[in-house]
Amino acid sequence: MADEYIRKQDMVNYCKALMNAEVVQKTDNWGYGKERYNQTEVILNFIENCQPADVISKANMITLLEKTEREVLKGINRYSTPWIMIDSIFKTIRCMVNMLGEKTDG
Repeated sequence: MADEYIRKQDMVNYCKALMNAEVVQKTDNWGYGKERYNQTEVILNFIENCQPADVISKANMITLLEKTEREVLKGINRYSTPWIMIDSIFKTIRCMVNMLGEKTDG
């Protein structure tokens, strides 16, 4: 899943390089270079105005889950049914987080 993210600066650099390459073509006889340049400029403006994604690593998410679990379980008897159920739920969530991004058969 992490490989699906694209660095914003890489896209900005790519668009600028594309625009620089198309400057040469702006004077072609049919105007296609100018059209592509203008389209790339619109895309570049869009990318530059996009807000960055709010991304958290698996390790940080697991740490957050563990802290949350400790807070939720405070004051609950370790051998009671609620404690066992809550503990089981958090273990399941941690397992699912650890599997995020892994390829599965299916």
